[in-house]
Formats: sequence, structure tokens, C-alpha cells
Amino acid sequence: MDANGWVASVPMDAPRRPRGRPPSRSWAFFTTTTEPQKQPSAVCRHCNQLVQYHKKWAQARTHLMKCPQFLRMIDALPPSDMPEWYLAEINRRQQSVAPNRSANIPALFQQNQMPTQTQTPATPFKVIQPIPAPVAMATMMPGNENMAAKNGINTDWKKVEENVAMHLFTTMQMELLLEEKMELPFLLQAFHEYNVDSTLPNKEKLMTELLDRCYDNVKTRLLGFFKSGLVPVTLSMDTEGDEVVNYMATLASSEKRPMYLESVKISSSGDADANAELAARDVARIVEKLSSPVAGYVMPCSTGESRQTRELLEKQFPAMYFHGCMRDALLSLVRQLFTTNTERKRCVTVPFAQDLQQFALQCNDLAFFLPQQEFPSYLRGVTSSTSNMVHVTARRRLTVEEAFVAVLQAEPFLDVDNVLNRLSL
Repeated sequence: MDANGWVASVPMDAPRRPRGRPPSRSWAFFTTTTEPQKQPSAVCRHCNQLVQYHKKWAQARTHLMKCPQFLRMIDALPPSDMPEWYLAEINRRQQSVAPNRSANIPALFQQNQMPTQTQTPATPFKVIQPIPAPVAMATMMPGNENMAAKNGINTDWKKVEENVAMHLFTTMQMELLLEEKMELPFLLQAFHEYNVDSTLPNKEKLMTELLDRCYDNVKTRLLGFFKSGLVPVTLSMDTEGDEVVNYMATLASSEKRPMYLESVKISSSGDADANAELAARDVARIVEKLSSPVAGYVMPCSTGESRQTRELLEKQFPAMYFHGCMRDALLSLVRQLFTTNTERKRCVTVPFAQDLQQFALQCNDLAFFLPQQEFPSYLRGVTSSTSNMVHVTARRRLTVEEAFVAVLQAEPFLDVDNVLNRLSL
């Protein structure tokens, strides 16, 4: 009803809302059948077994919680991408068995556990947790076979080494790992609390054998996650000094950072056509390697060689969407304004260099798009400090709106008309 008291009429051709509540999106985890909520049975997409669920999602969910293929797939997912119904089911089961947990705790934990008045809440989701390092070290170190038999605990010592190595790789800088002697007193103290005379892996074993094992483990879990085939991914690339290409994958259903796939060393032959063909062939290898559908590929398009690569990929994968990124577009703009170009007949002199110098020194939004090796030429003799220069990486992205805001903030410092007139000469 409007302000005059008239009732608004609904157009006759307006689409009506379908009756009943919309179908649950959880069916996609169970089967690929169209409208499975209307069928009494369907084939599980993971184990290819015919399941009688009589149009009830609860019975289909019961099958999934017992399906080994589905459980292996869900274990490879990060916690943020796990379905809500799965987390709720895990939480319900953990709460139901919580009163009986205290009877199954090994004596080694009970004698060191502090008494508490409140019960620790159950973990709300299932995550692949590391093996408890103190127990594993106590039972699997050489000379502790009797202790392992006494406590009845069987632990894989290789898993303990991998957990310790993953802890070091994810928490320490590479420079510290390459030192001759690493000092981690608190980690060693945790082992010594169980009367274990343990030592950390040396540098040679950590950076060779353990590094390869950890990499293979992470790679296997990552590829297993993509085998789920539930969500499309978007590929992207980032170059390091025109020598190495890093391939990343972004999930359509996740707002988290892109996941690293692999790094490939660039082999340049000096021929632009040959380089474009090699780049397209390598991208095709990554696309065919993934089991999930690939929706698009973000690649730089500012050079003739990259545009030629894009044309080759568009012919080979007509269903994919190839596009550049805002970072690549703004990088081209910044290069034209603030760096020297060897292709020009003469170098463009900017009369307001003092204002640009002050702006470039204070504005990280602009320096954000400059690679570290491309400092503005007029700043080399002014300052030797580069602490305020930020290099963009594949782990930090800007939206289109944020990128345009960064350019608009620079407008008061730039005489755009004057610069464009000089560039057109």
C-alpha cells in the first residue's frame, strides 16, 4: 500500500515463488542425480554404491559418515570449507562420547594432567591433527621399546619427524633453518618432560629427506582435495624476477588466500613465438593435472608475448575465461609514469619531480605495484632506504574498488594532463 492508500497490484506475468522450502544444497555432497530429494535411492558419487534413503537426507548423511572415500575427501578440506552439516554431526558425536573419554586416556597423560573444575568443550570440527609429539618421542625413540610395550601405544616415528619438520617449516624463517645449530629450548623441554633424551633433526636431514617427505604429503592432500570435484577453481600465476613462475589456485567457494600448486623455472629461448607456445603448454599441463573444473586463468596481458600466450590458450580451452588482473593494469600505468622506458626515443622529463618524489616516498599504495627491482630512477640518488617499498605477491590481492581508490588518492599529486601530453610526444 502506497502513501495514498492504494494497494500495489502484482503483474500477472510475474514469476511465482515455488511451493515448499528450497532443496538442501547438501545433496551435492552425496550424488550427482538431479533432484535427489524426490528419489527413493541414488548412487553415491564417492563409492558408486546404490543407497536406499527413501527421500530422507538423514539416511543419505548416515551413509556419507560411513563412506571411506567421502571421509578421505573431507579430511583434505580446510576447516573453513567443510560443510556445516558435517561439522554439526562431528560435534554431536563428540559430545555423545565425551563422558567416556576419561576412561580411555593413557596413564602417561593422566599423571601430568592438572585437575580442572570445568569440562573442556569438544572440538566443533574434525581436523587432521598432528600426532602427540611427547608420547611419540617417548615410545619410538631407540631404546624405548619397553616403554612402548608397557603403555600399549604404537606410534609411527616417521610421522613424528614429519610433524616436527612441519612445525619448523611453518613457524621459522628459512635463514634460521639453514644455520648450523638451531636452538629451540621450549620444544626440547616439552620432550624432556617425559624423560626423553631427544635431539632435533640436523640441517642436512631437515632440508633434504624431511623436506621432500613433507612436500609430498602436502601435495598429496592438496591434489586429493581437488579430486572432490565439488567447486571450480581459478588459476593464477606470479613471476619472480622473470625466472620462476608460481602457480596458484583459488576456490570459488572460499574467500581464503589462494593455494600454492607448484613453481616452474622459465626456459626462455629468445624467440617470442616459442616462449608463448612453451608458456601455453605449461599452463595446459596444470589445467589437465587438476581434477576439479577450472573456470578461468588470471595472467598478465601487458606484453605482446603474454597476449600471444592468451590467444593460444583461448583456442585450446574455449570454455575457460582468461583475463588480466588490476595489479597488472596498474603496474603498466606506474611503469609509464615513474620508470624509464628503453623503447622510447627519448626519456620523458617530469617537471614536478619533487612532488612525485615526496608522494612516492610516503604513499605505499603506489609503491605496492612496483616490483622490488624497478625503483623509480629519480629516487636512486635521493634515498638508499627501501623499507617503505612493498612488493605485491600472490598472497596479497586488491579488489577493483581498492585499486581505483589507490589511484584516486594519488590524483592531487599528479598533473595528469601534463604527463599525458608529454607521453604523446
